[in-house]
Amino acid sequence: MPYPRGRPRAKATKQCARCKQTYPRTKQYFRVGTSKHGCVGVKSKYCWPCMRIVNCEYTKNRNATNKRIAIDHYGGCCTCCKESKIEFLTFDHIDGSGGMLRATSSLARRTAEWAIKNKFPTILRVLCWNCHMAQNGGRICPHTMPVSYAYYKHELTMHKI
Repeated sequence: MPYPRGRPRAKATKQCARCKQTYPRTKQYFRVGTSKHGCVGVKSKYCWPCMRIVNCEYTKNRNATNKRIAIDHYGGCCTCCKESKIEFLTFDHIDGSGGMLRATSSLARRTAEWAIKNKFPTILRVLCWNCHMAQNGGRICPHTMPVSYAYYKHELTMHKI
């Protein structure tokens, strides 16, 4: 009569729900912690390698969803050239406060999530990567400057290799 009360003791091994491998119930193979009721045991149904894969997939999907929501709110395309492919679109801080924001925010590299949490502030706009890099540092984007054949001819002759 070793266990008169409560649940019987857990098995010494556990099977991962993703890879179906059987491992010992130790913190070397599974996440171990204390439940809200004070019970100590395995808290995860995945082994550590599978947990990393599952977490990466979840984070990638969450970040892609947040980016789509934020870009759709700000117009869904580049404000300069009207590019609409999500792979090319980025967020630009209109007032140039991006560096200061990254230094003070815990959401430093997740601008879309930051925008959603702060109710889509007006200091952001959507630009494609080409326009963003062209306008970086106060330069003028090629989409907005007057274009002439002489300008391009001059550029081509200046940069011959």
